[in-house]
Amino acid sequence: MGPAAICFDAFDTLIVLDDPVGRLVARLAAAGWQVPSEVCRAALRAEAALYRRLSLQARDAESLRRVRRACARRLWLTLRPLVPRAASYDDAWEVLDDSLRFVPAPGAVDCLRQLSALGLPLALASNWDCSLVEVLARLDLRRWFQVVAISALEGVEKPDPRLWRPVIEGLDLPPATIWHVGDEPLADGVGAARAGLRPVLLGPGESPPGGRRVARLADLADLVAARP
Repeated sequence: MGPAAICFDAFDTLIVLDDPVGRLVARLAAAGWQVPSEVCRAALRAEAALYRRLSLQARDAESLRRVRRACARRLWLTLRPLVPRAASYDDAWEVLDDSLRFVPAPGAVDCLRQLSALGLPLALASNWDCSLVEVLARLDLRRWFQVVAISALEGVEKPDPRLWRPVIEGLDLPPATIWHVGDEPLADGVGAARAGLRPVLLGPGESPPGGRRVARLADLADLVAARP
């Protein structure tokens, strides 16, 4: 049976980073610092790992600022051997901000438009800090969603099934009639299933238990339309 509504994950599902390694290399080069791409990639990985641990704390502007500064410091510690000692953590803040630019994932806007045209209510449940509201607005994506649940604002993160509670209540639908689309087997697959939703994983691999898998967002509307 087809879904009564669809909920989406945000990062690496509907929203992606625009070449962060390339942007970081270019930003450092513009400042006169020639840093190899593999070092920049390692620095961004270290920053992202710390962000994942701290993002739940970023509930408002002040706490978000603290988390971002901590992440900038982590980035700088990895780059430090290759940048001048005169460079400061303020430089790191600007460099990180310039390097992390979010854009809609390929096919995301068309997918949302097609599903909306089918009359399906749409929602979003994502592990993200409080800035996701601004990111969605800047990318002109917020208008598609009837409900948005953000981990930092709800105080829980996937795979905790409680993150989907606002989605279920806001859509006012039985969980089993809602599909959740995401890219992570644990967070989006197991988590959504625990919340009673039907998981649909994005990308290559096996389908999750009780769910489906689509190779790309462009295939989602066809999957929905094919369900009796």
